[in-house]
Amino acid sequence: MLRRCRATPPGSLRPAGPGVDNAPMIISTHLVPRGFSACALWPFILVRPEHRGCMALIEHEMVHYREQAWITPAWVVLYLVSRRFRLAAEVRAYRRQIALGGVTREQAAQALMGYRLGITPGAAMKALSSGPAGAGTA
Repeated sequence: MLRRCRATPPGSLRPAGPGVDNAPMIISTHLVPRGFSACALWPFILVRPEHRGCMALIEHEMVHYREQAWITPAWVVLYLVSRRFRLAAEVRAYRRQIALGGVTREQAAQALMGYRLGITPGAAMKALSSGPAGAGTA
């Protein structure tokens, strides 16, 4: 959802970390839904061409990719119909992006507001800084 990201050196686009042995096909395309910089739809990660060098954004989508790899159809349905599930998924992904320095906590909280999750800026900040993803988001 974010439009700004620090560039990653060319050639380092391949995500690293646990569960990457089944790495996604990362595709640079304009087919990403309007208002988003990238989206994961297992087994693909679609990234707008202007964001293809942003490793923190790729890692954000890798969080969703890894979750989807286990139960793709159920994950997609839950993501689309459950605000609580979507909030928890986005909080996990933005925490990863924050940890890599791709966005600040404030930028991530602002981005969470764009998902129409019915939360306040304060609740978004709290969710990004408290225990397990989605903690306190009943």
